[in-house]
Amino acid sequence: MIRIRCERNDGKIQSLIITGHANSAPKGKDIVCAAVSAVSFGGLNALDNPKAFMIETNEDDGTLKVEAKSGVTKHDYEVLDTIMIQLKSIEESAKDFVQIVEKGC
Repeated sequence: MIRIRCERNDGKIQSLIITGHANSAPKGKDIVCAAVSAVSFGGLNALDNPKAFMIETNEDDGTLKVEAKSGVTKHDYEVLDTIMIQLKSIEESAKDFVQIVEKGC
């Protein structure tokens, strides 16, 4: 199961942690994992100031950690919100494989 934890402060996403694998199909054919990865990394590629975040990845265990540091622009907060909207859409269609927990919402 892919677990997504989103923490907000004053309505702004401060951290986004994605862990695990969906295991909805054999490795290389798992469309749920592919969708979560595409949304997450595609969104991060749209950040204006990626240096305003601590970003860590571990492909082996499927972990992506994003934490706001300082200097986060309005645009970049909107990017994070868009990522979450898309991840929620994936969760709705793949509830057996994706779970989102939000704190501070």
